[in-house]
Amino acid sequence: MEKITCPFCFDKNIEHISDVRIEGTDKTRPLYRCNNFESYFWGDTEEKAPMLSNLCKTRWLKPEKCSEDIYIFFPQHEFAGSTLGETKELDLICSNCPNKNFILKK
Repeated sequence: MEKITCPFCFDKNIEHISDVRIEGTDKTRPLYRCNNFESYFWGDTEEKAPMLSNLCKTRWLKPEKCSEDIYIFFPQHEFAGSTLGETKELDLICSNCPNKNFILKK
């Protein structure tokens, strides 16, 4: 099996983050992080993944298990108002969270 490379920098310095469940199905999609650029992408299509905090259902279903850094960020900020630095910071927190529960809408 050929090792996956980052579709943005073509390096192999990537990390598997999660197999993200697709809502209403038994299917999953592999989510990876490029450790060079801190970018997230789908392993099956190599497309850029959306903001990870928008994929995670923990803050809605079990807010007590959501990272405080993430939980206090919302709802006072909207994704559109986030800076690139804030987005990368939130993505990193969510990707490393032991309580992450990523679900992708169909």
